[in-house]
Amino acid sequence: MPPVVVTALFLHQAAIAERQAWSMLAVGQAFALFGHGGTNRIILLDAMGAPLACAFRIVQDFACVNIIDYHADGSHRVLLMNGTSAYPCEPA
Repeated sequence: MPPVVVTALFLHQAAIAERQAWSMLAVGQAFALFGHGGTNRIILLDAMGAPLACAFRIVQDFACVNIIDYHADGSHRVLLMNGTSAYPCEPA
C-alpha cells in the first residue's frame, strides 16, 4: 500500500470545512479547539484571508493560545495569535 501524503492544500480544505461547520454551531458561544501548529496556522490563515503560501510566516509555540472572534454574519477577527503566559511559573 502506498504511503498517504497529506498536503498543505488538503489541510487547508479540511480546515475551511471544519471552520464552516463549527462556526455555525458556535454562534454566540465560546469554545476551545485544540490542534497541531500546522492546523492552527491554516485556521489562522483562513481567518485573516491570507494565502496558504504564508503558512510558515505564522509562529505557533507549544501550548500557545489563539483567539478568533467569529460572527453570525460570517465575518471574523483574530484577537490573539500565539499567546503565551506573560508570567512564567516561579520556583517553589
